[in-house]
Amino acid sequence: MDFLLVTEIALAMVLTLSAGLLFRDYLRLRGADLGFAPNHLLTAQVSLPSTRYGDTAHQSAFFLNAMSQIQTLPGVTTAGAVNYLPLSGDFDSTTFGIEGRPRPRDTEWPIGQSSAVTPGYFRSMGIPLLRGRVFQRNG
Repeated sequence: MDFLLVTEIALAMVLTLSAGLLFRDYLRLRGADLGFAPNHLLTAQVSLPSTRYGDTAHQSAFFLNAMSQIQTLPGVTTAGAVNYLPLSGDFDSTTFGIEGRPRPRDTEWPIGQSSAVTPGYFRSMGIPLLRGRVFQRNG
């Protein structure tokens, strides 16, 4: 009987300590710098029908037009779009080579994540430009 009581108390202490550690980590993550300003943002997921928007040119035209119209709405200061929201777990990845460096072996190519964005995306997300220039619309 004493063994059962000691085991229950030990398990209760482990669970309490684990919960405390999880809560501390949760609070620390809430205050972490995400690299963008998530407050005052509205997100929406849009899926375009492939019968009408089957190629990249039509899809791009749709989103650029939508961003132009959204920016005219009252209370909207800026609008932008991205194909995968940050921290969503979804992304495109591709291998790449670096100019001026030797070609890697087939299994050693570096892998990078990429996203397609509209010109207003970085400003809408509050992502500062550290150097260079902002993206401009093609054509």
